[in-house]
Amino acid sequence: MITLKAGGADIALCASNPLSTQDDVAAALVGRYEIPTFAIRGEDDETYYRHIHASLAHTRRSPWMTARTWSQRCTKSAASCSTRW
Repeated sequence: MITLKAGGADIALCASNPLSTQDDVAAALVGRYEIPTFAIRGEDDETYYRHIHASLAHTRRSPWMTARTWSQRCTKSAASCSTRW
């Protein structure tokens, strides 16, 4: 993710498994690399889904992104990462 960000990608991350989330890593991604990260170890279901929605909402905010092009430029991996390029 750091490499994608350095290459100009607009990314946002959310937890794929709240039980394996490392809060210190999530905090470093936000604080050091300015990568929006929506993840808390042990988060409840409501927070988990709110974070997924927040991550996807972040990737839709570009002024050049339309509803039609969003689906073509946004991918969601098994690790629940959203990337827009």
